[in-house]
Amino acid sequence: MFIRYPRHGAIWCSVERARLSIVLVNFVTLIVCIPNFVTMTLKSYSVNVTDTTNSSSTQVELIWNVGLKGDTAVERFIQSFNFWIQVRLQDNVDSANNITLA
Repeated sequence: MFIRYPRHGAIWCSVERARLSIVLVNFVTLIVCIPNFVTMTLKSYSVNVTDTTNSSSTQVELIWNVGLKGDTAVERFIQSFNFWIQVRLQDNVDSANNITLA
């Protein structure tokens, strides 16, 4: 920004604005990720694993799986709403990346 707008750089890039930017980024990230947190679930299940070298030894392995909740109408609505939030945010990022500086 200092190279493109050298006279405005001191006004636009101050310590106060940097702090405000950090706080806003953290706040917006928290708000956007709440639907992800609400719709995700962590499940575990056990699997019996047999050793290939010694077929008599069997171990039980614990496998963790991240899945989506969808048991109730509210969870399905939040999941759908979260999908559309993510799509709109991605559209905004894509359109911002296509802007060329003149």
